[in-house]
Amino acid sequence: MVNVKRNLIEENALLRKTLEDIIIIKQKKDDTVLKMCEEEWQYLKRRVSKNTHKKYSVIKNIPCKNVDNVWAILKNLTDISNPTTTYREVVSALIVKYKLKVKIDAFNGGRNRQKFLFPMYYYPLKILHKLGYIYYSGSSIIVRLKFSRIKKVRI
Repeated sequence: MVNVKRNLIEENALLRKTLEDIIIIKQKKDDTVLKMCEEEWQYLKRRVSKNTHKKYSVIKNIPCKNVDNVWAILKNLTDISNPTTTYREVVSALIVKYKLKVKIDAFNGGRNRQKFLFPMYYYPLKILHKLGYIYYSGSSIIVRLKFSRIKKVRI
């Protein structure tokens, strides 16, 4: 159990290091920009207003801890033989991890959308998708793409 926990901590540290190495990722198709700041990701999405047709930007600040937690949960729920998981499995693990007092159905409803769903689930998944760690299309199915093991480094 101690070795598994130590490996998980080392793997999260490696993920954090690789995320820190990537400063800006830009995708031309939907014009989304990810930017790594000190302890958070800035998820910038450019949109066009339906009424006035003016362009504007929406910036969401997502703590690195949320991205790390979602990645750890996805690693626990998936493996090479079964790389997919669902929304319900991830959300139930998030509820247990954060000790939230909401049920799975209430996680994404009403005032809980802004409080729980977007900062803890949606934006971390979008960040991991842009980095190429998972495939997430907005449906309830999430496919893990990265399965590489950590290379041990001698100190």
